Amino acid sequence: MRALVTKELREHLWVFFGLTVSTLLLTAALAFRAHVDEDGVGGFVLVHRFFWTAVPLLSLALGNRLVVREYRSMTQLFVETLPVSRVAMISVKFWLGLVFISCNLAFVGLVDMATVLYAEGLSPTFVSVVAAKALASAALIWSLFFLLAFLGRYRWLIFAAAVVGLSYITSTTELELSQHALFALVDSRLATDQDTVPWLALGETLGITAFLAGVAHGLGLVREGSVAARLAQEMSQREKITLVGLALTGLLAFMVLDEHEEPAPYEAPRAEALARDGVLVTLVSGSHGNGQDHAEALADELSELRAWLGWKRTVHVYLAHRFSLDPGVYQRGYVDDASGLIVRANLTHEDFDPADFHAWVIAQLIEGPQNKRVFTEDRAWVRDGFPNYWVSRQGRSRDLQRGRALLLGALYAVPDGPEPEMLRDWFHTSSQLGPEVSAALAWSGLRVIERRRGAEAVQHLVRDVLKAGRSTGSNVWRDWRRPQARVLQETTGLETDALLEAWGEELRSVEPALRAEASALPRITATWAPSAGRGASRVGYTVDISPAPASGTAFTMHAATAEPLQPTVPYADFRSTTTLWKEGGSYRSDRAFGSGSRVMLFVGLQVDSLGMEVVSPQHALVMP
Repeated sequence: MRALVTKELREHLWVFFGLTVSTLLLTAALAFRAHVDEDGVGGFVLVHRFFWTAVPLLSLALGNRLVVREYRSMTQLFVETLPVSRVAMISVKFWLGLVFISCNLAFVGLVDMATVLYAEGLSPTFVSVVAAKALASAALIWSLFFLLAFLGRYRWLIFAAAVVGLSYITSTTELELSQHALFALVDSRLATDQDTVPWLALGETLGITAFLAGVAHGLGLVREGSVAARLAQEMSQREKITLVGLALTGLLAFMVLDEHEEPAPYEAPRAEALARDGVLVTLVSGSHGNGQDHAEALADELSELRAWLGWKRTVHVYLAHRFSLDPGVYQRGYVDDASGLIVRANLTHEDFDPADFHAWVIAQLIEGPQNKRVFTEDRAWVRDGFPNYWVSRQGRSRDLQRGRALLLGALYAVPDGPEPEMLRDWFHTSSQLGPEVSAALAWSGLRVIERRRGAEAVQHLVRDVLKAGRSTGSNVWRDWRRPQARVLQETTGLETDALLEAWGEELRSVEPALRAEASALPRITATWAPSAGRGASRVGYTVDISPAPASGTAFTMHAATAEPLQPTVPYADFRSTTTLWKEGGSYRSDRAFGSGSRVMLFVGLQVDSLGMEVVSPQHALVMP
């Protein structure tokens, strides 16, 4: 046994020396960082940081040196000719690495203790508990990397698969890793639980350590060590190609499974829930008594919508009343790792429009992660038109005025009907017309289908486009096999050309008074140019509105930064600035943009008679 230890120390002396020097340098760096961060060096801050920074790296380096290098060069065959057992040879390597890592960790602990003793003093029990936590956890880390070293060329693939599998298990189950094994021992509370001995976590850690060490010894002994020696050899090209394919397949499978997994509903504190068939509308804290009727109406609306669309999933909406919001202004909230739509609105304002609010909520629901396929561009017009179609469908006399405004918006967009490329390149169409006018145009298309083929045809089309619960990969395959023209023909019985012809006929047959009103609505054009400034550039622009509004009329300049090849930007990403109109005036943006940034810009004007914002076409400008 002594000969084996001497042999390992002589062979790897410079490696041990280099790792020791690295430990000294890292300890000094961590101590300086703790001082700069004003965390202090006491409280075993250094031990915590050194453990998660250096112990895995030390284990990796020692495992590669003590096991992988020796089995790859087959020097263990010479040792096996000596009168020593193979178990002793493997055990010496394991214990040598464990002792070295423990000594490094103990040194860092002594540095921490010296500072703490000087500042506040320590009890023997406290030091013993911290030492047991750190050393047991270090033993687990070392045994893991010691086992991986015996897996040779497959060690990183197996390690990555284990990490991904563990991540998936923790994300889909109620398993809390922070409550188990080393994650419970060496956490931010390492030095705070002075009087508590975590026996359960210590037992788990030592048990896992023994298991991993036993498996490592087993791999070293299988078929007289030939398995470990073979695994230590470098991969062939065939193995590399096969493993890359398996890794990509596993990653794709993980993405599909993760997408199918729906997060748990958001739990709003002190909330009052209104349940309908498959729908849960919750009034969050502070909203009780303010909009109860609107919440009930929304729950009824969404329950009917869910049945009409054939959704199987439960619809969760969390409704918050905000006095500070203007009527017609709605906000969406986001919560990580939770399902459900969180919306804010001024529910008690006298100008609050339930139909407009319901259309906005429906638009948010169908744009959720469960319905990624609606973002296929040639199908997007169905998505944009459906919310307005739903809230103003036939049989709703209270929404006749809304239907008139939508028809006016469609006439404003294309008085004689859309061209085929407008539906094919719908994102571009929407960027030219604005979100509200383009939604009105899309609504008119669904209404044409309803008049020519009936409400069931619209239902079949919308269900197909908004179909939920499919992964992104299957959507791409499905959309390639069934392009929009085929989907339209299968669900409505209309060819694309026939729909466009009927669409144009419907718009051209609108009463002349309404067509004249649409033609009299203002049209906006804008010119844009960089305006140099200090450090960053602003945007200078001129606006032409025809017919010109009264001087002092408020209009809005919208701006958003875009990626170099990004053709359009979602309207939610734009930041708006309100400006007062003046005839022949030139303007300058309040917001500055960095050199080389690509900025998307447009101007909008709210038209009261239309109830929508009309806009200038989006323009891309690269800042100098």
